[in-house]
Amino acid sequence: MRLSDSVLRWRQAGVSLLLLGAGLLMAYVDTLRYLGRLWGDFANSEYAHGYLVLAISAYLIWRERKRLARCEPCPDLRPMPLLVLAVMFWLLAALVDVVTAETLALFMIVFVAVWALLGACVMRLLWFPLGFLLFAIPVWFPLSPLLQNMTADVVFYFIRLFSVPAMRQDNMIVLASGALSIEEACSGLRYLMAALTLGSLYAWLNYRGWLARLTVVLVTAAAAVVANFLRVFIVVYLGYTSNMTDPLVYDHLMMGWYLFGAMMALLLAFDVWLSRYLDLSLTGASDPVCAPCRAGAVKRWGIVAAVVLLVLAGPLLLRYFSQVPAMAASGESPAITLPLQLGAWRAVTTRPDGWAPRFPGAQHLRRDYMRDEAGRPAARASLYLLWYDRQRQGQELINERNRMGGGHGWRSAHERPRRFSLGRLPLYEQLLVHDSGKRRLIWYYYRVAGQAVGNRYLGKLLQAKGLLGGNTRALAVILAVDVDDDAETARKRLSDLLPAVLRSEQESGWSALQGAATHK
Repeated sequence: MRLSDSVLRWRQAGVSLLLLGAGLLMAYVDTLRYLGRLWGDFANSEYAHGYLVLAISAYLIWRERKRLARCEPCPDLRPMPLLVLAVMFWLLAALVDVVTAETLALFMIVFVAVWALLGACVMRLLWFPLGFLLFAIPVWFPLSPLLQNMTADVVFYFIRLFSVPAMRQDNMIVLASGALSIEEACSGLRYLMAALTLGSLYAWLNYRGWLARLTVVLVTAAAAVVANFLRVFIVVYLGYTSNMTDPLVYDHLMMGWYLFGAMMALLLAFDVWLSRYLDLSLTGASDPVCAPCRAGAVKRWGIVAAVVLLVLAGPLLLRYFSQVPAMAASGESPAITLPLQLGAWRAVTTRPDGWAPRFPGAQHLRRDYMRDEAGRPAARASLYLLWYDRQRQGQELINERNRMGGGHGWRSAHERPRRFSLGRLPLYEQLLVHDSGKRRLIWYYYRVAGQAVGNRYLGKLLQAKGLLGGNTRALAVILAVDVDDDAETARKRLSDLLPAVLRSEQESGWSALQGAATHK
């Protein structure tokens, strides 16, 4: 192949990439804006390194420019089924407003579309620079609860090993002088993300062979996790020895980065020492062997057109599906009333106490009930119903920002609700505490598109199913009782009240909230 042919093919590839980039900027602007806000939140985001990752990815591509010039880009039809799946994944995520899944789907779209436009031979040089962008995509948050629990387990084990008198309640370590809660921000996800990003880059640039590279990444990640264990242990131990007066007990974020930096420096020094005895450096990487591209001009530009149109199809279908259910759900909401009697519980005047679940954008009703009990003061309970005729981003039934308590002195005693089931009904339990010391036990369950939901991911899938089928409503039924004696007594009251609520759900007007989107 003559040099002029290579230059011509790369110019054609450049035009196809420009068309792809323009389509992505126009069609996926909301997803890109979300990434921009996430990357720009330097104070609170685990992904504030996103722009740096983007710059490193661009550098890695530039670093391969000479080897790329010796390859021949050749559009390829084989990735097209994967591109269809990636676009469908983005569409599903957009329909249910899971913006983090949208970003992952967009990454997949870009990766597969570039593969289809440039061919497998070029992608052998580009897969790591493009794949490196995954460290800037917010898909790593499921690791946070796992790391949080690991940190609590390890730290509590070692403080007991050091004979520190302490108790553990979930992820809270209780000392004689105070309590330290290991929140998700203490999970060490930021350190792990930094370690994975730097370790992967270092391994790719300085090692050859998958075993050596994988070892570097795993050791770096393990060092970050251990650094976070050490950070939390130091904070707890200082809280014990200083009776919670040491400044590091309340301001320990930078200490974690110092420990992380020291760990990385030690690993780098060990790597330099090890390289003197083992030949693990990356030397003389060979160019991929590429067969001549036999695709004619019609096939090449046909593939380019198919890729661009398929990429644009996701947002176009989103507009279509977003309009159809909205038309079906038009009209006034049905008149909803809560029953005056729930078994042995009779309705009483609602007593304002400042408590109300915080679900932005939801419609809601509340009614209080009372039941006489032998030898005890009358028990009180509250039934709280909230629903969405149509969910939107930030105004949805299953959202991490929703709270069962908050404001007016109410707060959750535990970071996460307890999940359990009664029969086939998945339930959540949350204990609320008031500043005055008053406690309230909450049981609640969700219904999305008419089905009970005990898993947030299933809830999102049901939301998509309901959206496509015209049933866009989502419902939460919340029961609350005050904890007068102990939590078990409160649970017994809730278990007695729940069957009557389920019967009323089927018999009363508010059960229509689960049904079809049309009303009488």
